[in-house]
Order: sequence, then C-alpha cells, then structure tokens
Amino acid sequence: MRLEGNKELDDEPQLRYGVSVSFRAGRYGSLTFDYLRSRFKHNFATGDNDKFLSAENRLAAQFSLAF
Repeated sequence: MRLEGNKELDDEPQLRYGVSVSFRAGRYGSLTFDYLRSRFKHNFATGDNDKFLSAENRLAAQFSLAF
C-alpha cells in the first residue's frame, strides 16, 4: 500500500494512493506492477489538452534482472 500527500509543489497531485505488487520471475528476475490514483486541487492543474484535471490513474510495470 502507498499513500502520498502534497501541499507545496505546483501541478502535482494533492493526494496520491495505490498499491504495488511484486512477483518472482524465475531465479534471477522480478516483476513489479504499481497502480496510483491521484487527486488534484479543484481547477488547479491542467493536462495536455489544457483542461483542468481532477483525478489521474497511473499504471507502471518493471521487470528486473539480477546477475
């Protein structure tokens, strides 16, 4: 579980929360998935199309090898 808060940085989410799940991928590898949901202050941050953002979802995957 992950929870982050922010009041100082411009154009960053006011609240961000989510989960991270890791799996062993064989003897030398690992696979990690992260999901984060962000909430922004009302009429504060804008996206690529210049519309105000209220929330944002992010999904990330990482494959790591150790040798």
